[in-house]
Amino acid sequence: MFRTLLFALLLLGCPSLSGQDQQLVDSLENALEALPEGDTLRVLTLVELWRATSNNDLTQAAAYARQMIEESKAIGYPKGEATGYQRLGIVQDFLGLKDSVFHNYGKALKIYNELGWPRLQGIMLFNTAILHQEFGAYDSAQYYLAEADGRFEQGGENFVERSAVNKLTASIHREQGRFADALSAALVSRELAGLGQDSSRMADADQEIAFAYYELNDYDTAVEYFLASLEYFRRTNDNYYAAVTLINLASAYQLKGQPEAGLAYGEEALQMVLDGKFVDLESDVRRTTGNIYRETGDLSAANRELSLAEALSRELGHNRVLSELLAYRSDVLLQQGKITAAERLARESVQLSTEQGQIEFLIFAHGVLARAAARRGDYAAAYGHQQIVQENRDSIYQAEIAEKIAELTSLYEKEKQDRIIQEQESQLELLETRSQVDRLQKTALGAGVAALLILLAALWNNFRQRSARQQLEKERLAQRITNQQRQLSTHALQMAQKSQLLDQLREELHQIQGERPGDQHKLDRVLRGLSSESRIDQDWEHFRSYFQGVHGDFERRLRAATEQNLSPREFRLASLIKMQLNNQEIGSILGVTQDSLYKAKYRLRKKLPAASEGELDEYLRVL
Repeated sequence: MFRTLLFALLLLGCPSLSGQDQQLVDSLENALEALPEGDTLRVLTLVELWRATSNNDLTQAAAYARQMIEESKAIGYPKGEATGYQRLGIVQDFLGLKDSVFHNYGKALKIYNELGWPRLQGIMLFNTAILHQEFGAYDSAQYYLAEADGRFEQGGENFVERSAVNKLTASIHREQGRFADALSAALVSRELAGLGQDSSRMADADQEIAFAYYELNDYDTAVEYFLASLEYFRRTNDNYYAAVTLINLASAYQLKGQPEAGLAYGEEALQMVLDGKFVDLESDVRRTTGNIYRETGDLSAANRELSLAEALSRELGHNRVLSELLAYRSDVLLQQGKITAAERLARESVQLSTEQGQIEFLIFAHGVLARAAARRGDYAAAYGHQQIVQENRDSIYQAEIAEKIAELTSLYEKEKQDRIIQEQESQLELLETRSQVDRLQKTALGAGVAALLILLAALWNNFRQRSARQQLEKERLAQRITNQQRQLSTHALQMAQKSQLLDQLREELHQIQGERPGDQHKLDRVLRGLSSESRIDQDWEHFRSYFQGVHGDFERRLRAATEQNLSPREFRLASLIKMQLNNQEIGSILGVTQDSLYKAKYRLRKKLPAASEGELDEYLRVL
């Protein structure tokens, strides 16, 4: 009777054992002592003892796992031995003993392979993939995930397990910045979870789908999936993940331009975090709500939330989060007129951002320092910080350009190498064909006819290869032009942003000039530096090189179409119209008002007799 009851207890799995008190452990220990040596039920009892202690006594849990291994070996029970290695590896993972984890997972996998149990093989491969992901070894992790998925598929309809594999695959793609791939894997994960009728896995997949849409800037769809997962977490009273989802919803609504809804979700998340004492989430939720307050102009509330988040991040030693918080809080303090405090936090953010390689917040903090220096009247320092901002932006842009150039160079070299090989192969084929023709002609006229047919076939094959190469070259040229067009648009946007930034700085300097007549000469010198024609010409030279790469000899055709000489500014205006930019974008890049732009277009049209009245833009676009 005792044996039957205990076996029933073990089959039920006791899902709540991990939270039981010492009384449960004592009960299981007594049951273990009552069982004879060599009974496989002892191993099952040790599994339950491991479960009862794995959440609060890792040392004891490891001891039970080792006992599983020893007793299973003694009675020749390979499943129990493999289970022991697996449970021991889990404990060692919690203890940070990664090498030991790999060792024990490998032993468990070997036994499951020998037993021919694909589902348990898949579980061990999946756990191994998680370890590789934690180390940042994404290629290895994806290899083990593919192997795990194959085992699960081989073992039958393991939809839930395959859902977990695809969810982790999506997470890895997202960490690598491959958001489209992440979305595809997450959608497969949700479909498999639905086939397995597992609501928990569906909620996990919804979260991953939402993250992918979020990174792809589709905030409406991201919100839809976040809300779906939130409904599940609320229904199951999983307040921790409900709070995480509320934080993500607050950020998504902020980016959607609906700060009121973002604040509502943020405040709900904060209350849930405080009630549940989720200390690791409090900094995140206060950072999110603080930034929403900052953007809506509620500086007092923004400073309150960001300062509390800053204190928590300092306490937890989260320097990457701290550098972001310091940058945003320095902006808030500057808007409140607390210049000294703002500069202090901005400098600390610069230091942390530099150490962590966070260029985005390094740029933001230097921008705060530039504005603070300008308010103090130290325009040289302001200009210096602004230069650092621009240099870092340029470095990002140059890195992207260098990456594209390296990619194009690699493609060109490969294409050139392939072309040389193909030409040599074609020449060899031709020589062999001619040699064969010569030999056959000496034998008989019939053999000569056959050789002629072979030669014609070789020539036709050569023609087809040449046509294929030409088509490939056309496609690569089209791709290169597309890339150059993207670079040209990016450069034009940067010029517009730089022009707006300099105009704003000149406006502020002119305002200060009126307020501080004593600094007249110094301000004039700074203004002349901002308006330097050499700097402007240098920007336009970069633009011109990209423009010619896309639009070829447009400048020559434009000169031929005019009756009078065009000025450099008129050439610039014509080039921007050719790019199909609107009037607002063109005015921003050229630094002129819309009225001035219309006058400039009118003068340009007068010099182009072929352009009909009111059709200058269309004429230049097709020229």
